[in-house]
Amino acid sequence: MFYPRRAARGVLYDLGVYLVHNALRWFGEPLDYHYKASIVDHPDGADYFGVGTLIYDDYQINFSVGNHTYSELKSEIYGDHGTVILEHPTHLEHIKVITDDQNQQSTSYPKMANTMMPELDYFINMVQDNQSQKMWRQMHFTDKAVEILENMRQSAHITFN
Repeated sequence: MFYPRRAARGVLYDLGVYLVHNALRWFGEPLDYHYKASIVDHPDGADYFGVGTLIYDDYQINFSVGNHTYSELKSEIYGDHGTVILEHPTHLEHIKVITDDQNQQSTSYPKMANTMMPELDYFINMVQDNQSQKMWRQMHFTDKAVEILENMRQSAHITFN
């Protein structure tokens, strides 16, 4: 297992962890990855905005994260036959699929009061049902996400003081 030596701060670890973790679950492990950060002018050296890239054989995933930014852009996944549009990539309340022939299909789920509840319920059920394979799979995703985040942090020259 891989654990960073110091406490993580900044937007890559705060928000980017969700995007990297989802990308691992949805698309698998990338071949390479990069992160370009804007560093806060503060002694702790944390990043407040950044752009990351996860590189795969035939495609790449680009993401932007920011603490002092605002955007209404949706998350989009482009495929060979259309586009999937996600309202929020971490809690899938509204999903739209637009095919290359311009057909559209939408699915909506009720807005959650606390978006962490499904994650907590999944974890509780895994432990209560002693589903060790699922637990190890989740641990693998977490270890790999931490490794990718740590390497992205280093490539962006983010240091924790």
